Amino acid sequence: MIKNNHDCDCNQQKRDFLRYSIAASALLLPTTTIARPIRQGITSLKGMVYINGLQVKRLGFLVYPNDYIRVGKGSSVSFVMGKDAYFLKQNTSLHLNREGSQRGFFATGLKLFRGAFLAAFGHRRKKIYTPHATIGIRGTGIYLNAESDQTYFCICYGQTEIMLPQGRIEGISATHHSARIIRNNQIIQSSMLDHHDQQNIALEALVQRPNPFN
Repeated sequence: MIKNNHDCDCNQQKRDFLRYSIAASALLLPTTTIARPIRQGITSLKGMVYINGLQVKRLGFLVYPNDYIRVGKGSSVSFVMGKDAYFLKQNTSLHLNREGSQRGFFATGLKLFRGAFLAAFGHRRKKIYTPHATIGIRGTGIYLNAESDQTYFCICYGQTEIMLPQGRIEGISATHHSARIIRNNQIIQSSMLDHHDQQNIALEALVQRPNPFN
């Protein structure tokens, strides 16, 4: 059977039209971005770090509410729990507490016994207990350093309340670092110490949130 050249040209044109139509339709389809799951657990580890008395030796080790974390001299650790990111410096002791009947992969209360940590928190309310004050936070970036005679506190961005043992409350809001020293039942203004913007930005990135200072 002899094929008609005209029929061949028409078939080729149909195939070309179909191919181009499919390609054009793909360009017009809405694109969807699938959010990556937030990586949980320890993301950086240096030196001697203990959780509930056991030394941690690997990245990815999960941290849970009610865990007690101790960081040794010359050591540090960063980790993610839920939508909160933490960086603990050397000689720090911190208890992550889930208060009341709430359930989930998050801590509603923290107790800082000593040392320093930086944190980027999601929007759940939390209380942080230090030797010299209780601090209420929500959706905030903070830096804390508890020493025997005073607690240094910086709200890097967000809102917070400092509650002293005798009942005094001071509310603080900041877009770029507002620091206080809490000593002898007094709240004293201070300058930004021992932390910087890039650390805040890096912690927010761990939980897939944007630069908080933009």
